[in-house]
Amino acid sequence: MLWRRGVVRDLGALTEGAPSGAMAINNAGQIVGHSWTADGQYHAVLWDRGTIVDLGTLPGGTTSDAYAINDRGQVVGWSYDATGQGRAVLWNRGAIVDLGTLPGGEPAVATGINNRGTASGWSWTATPEAVIYHAFVWDGGELVDVGTLPGGFASDAFGINNTGEMTGSSDNVARDFVYAYVFRRGVFIQLPSFQHGGNAIGLAINERGDVVGQAVTSLGAAHAGLWTGAKDRRQNESGRAR
Repeated sequence: MLWRRGVVRDLGALTEGAPSGAMAINNAGQIVGHSWTADGQYHAVLWDRGTIVDLGTLPGGTTSDAYAINDRGQVVGWSYDATGQGRAVLWNRGAIVDLGTLPGGEPAVATGINNRGTASGWSWTATPEAVIYHAFVWDGGELVDVGTLPGGFASDAFGINNTGEMTGSSDNVARDFVYAYVFRRGVFIQLPSFQHGGNAIGLAINERGDVVGQAVTSLGAAHAGLWTGAKDRRQNESGRAR
């Protein structure tokens, strides 16, 4: 559904009566998400000027989903391939591009894309310790494993802004919690949780470097969080959590 000026609009689905969900919208009003098909699968879809378009899957795949769209109309998400492996994908001008996975693991999911066409996401990968998931960035070539907070084991990525700054979550050397972060110019900057709280995750980042997401309070509840001021901090310092 779409809210505009206090009015909610039903965007519909690929099949009448079937579920659908919208995940992201760009400045042109194009919306992406997923919808169930007549044969009981769900596919990534694009709503554009009142029309719903099935974006399809990788050849031989059955399922796909779309998570983000930029102002150029490029869409990212994931799709099963013919072997049933989950792959990060890009839809560009009607064509689906397999972005792959990090070496040694699957699935992979592309979760964000900026107006330069740089995508963020996460993929399972093989490390010396185990098969685990890591954040990646894609900029027209192969997926690049960006690692974790210093000493960490696992990470993911969700939002990316037009300067290439990313946010998501990662553990650190203590490996007691996962923390929201900003990834800037090849460096992870750990963001704080709420006072006396635990796990946190960054979900979106704007051009100023402000981050929104969730953090767990001391009572164990996940609350919405806003981190500001991260652009003015050094590598080992944090932004301010509100």
